[in-house]
Amino acid sequence: KLINYVETFIEKLVNNRYNNKDIDKIKRYLRDEKKKNVVIKDSLDSSKNNFEVFNFEKLVEKIVRNSQKILKKYGINTSLFIDFSGNMYGDKKRIYQMFIQILRNSINAILTRNKLDKKINIVVVGDKNHRIILEIIDNGVGMTEEEVKAVMRPYSDTKGNSIMGTGLITIYKIVKEHNGLMTISSELDVGTKIRIIFNEYREETNQ
Repeated sequence: KLINYVETFIEKLVNNRYNNKDIDKIKRYLRDEKKKNVVIKDSLDSSKNNFEVFNFEKLVEKIVRNSQKILKKYGINTSLFIDFSGNMYGDKKRIYQMFIQILRNSINAILTRNKLDKKINIVVVGDKNHRIILEIIDNGVGMTEEEVKAVMRPYSDTKGNSIMGTGLITIYKIVKEHNGLMTISSELDVGTKIRIIFNEYREETNQ
């Protein structure tokens, strides 16, 4: 509603020939905010979830394979280590969406740092407690301890952190709806590691 009010106000200014560069900036800002609204509303809507059993290893391999074109475009080297061949119960499309958003954050962070050595390491392992551990490590611009604490509070004000952005809401929501855990560790000018833990699907216990 607030956006609509501001748009109406701007139209009145334009009609009265008050249109200038400042108003154009506001209009562009509103367009960006409306796009973010769509992302947030979509991420908060779990009614479309389609949970099923799927092979986690194959999904990760597919995501990395499909991302190679954009990664090569920006000169980012990717390493993939997988020591888990089991299944997960969840919405495969949502997990795909989560993974892609994390990669986007990493790419943005790497390009912001703008160093010659650009890399993203992806690790997938299982543990003795039947959990799937996913780690995505980049050597991007990184964050301070205060910034990490801020982004670890979902839906809070991250003080304009353009690296994590609105996409973090989507990531948190998807991890939460799959009963997962997520941690972020980062160091300024060194990089960021995102660690996500999901439960492995075990047929004998149906979970």
